Amino acid sequence: MSRFSFSKYREGSSERQQKQKHYHDKKSVNRQINVGQGVFARNFAIGSKIKCIQGEVIKQSGPLSFHIKLPDGHVIRRHIDHIRVRNFDCTNNENEEKCDNDSELFEPEITIPISTPSTEQPQIEKPSNMTEQMEPRYPKRIRKEPSHFKDFVLN
Repeated sequence: MSRFSFSKYREGSSERQQKQKHYHDKKSVNRQINVGQGVFARNFAIGSKIKCIQGEVIKQSGPLSFHIKLPDGHVIRRHIDHIRVRNFDCTNNENEEKCDNDSELFEPEITIPISTPSTEQPQIEKPSNMTEQMEPRYPKRIRKEPSHFKDFVLN
C-alpha cells in the first residue's frame, strides 16, 4: 500500500470532525472561575450531611483545578465540576438572607412526617374466608439432616 491509498480514507474525516465539534460546542457551557471569586465547593467528608461548603478561590492549579480557602482556614483542591459560583458575597450582612437560602440548596432535606391525631375510623371487618390461613404458595420440600450431624446429639 502506498501513502496515497491512506490519504483517501482521511478526506472526509476533517468534515466529520468539524461536524462533531459543532454538535459538542452547541451544548457545551463555558465555565470560568476567577481567583478571589466566592464559590461553593463539593464536600467529600465522610458522614457529613452538608453537600457543599462556601469558600474563596485562591489559586488555579491547572486548567480545570482550583485551590479553595474555606472559612475555617483549610485549603482544598477541587475540579471545576465540583465547584459552583456564588452570585453574591456572603460576608456582607445585607446578603445574609441570600446566603442562608442558597446554602439550603446544598444541604440535604430531611423531612420528618408529623403525626396528626387520627380520627377514629371504623375497622373494616374481613370476611371469614379471608381470616383462614392460606396454603403456602410453594410446596415445602422435605429436609434431610446432613450426614455429619449423625455423630452429635441434637435436641
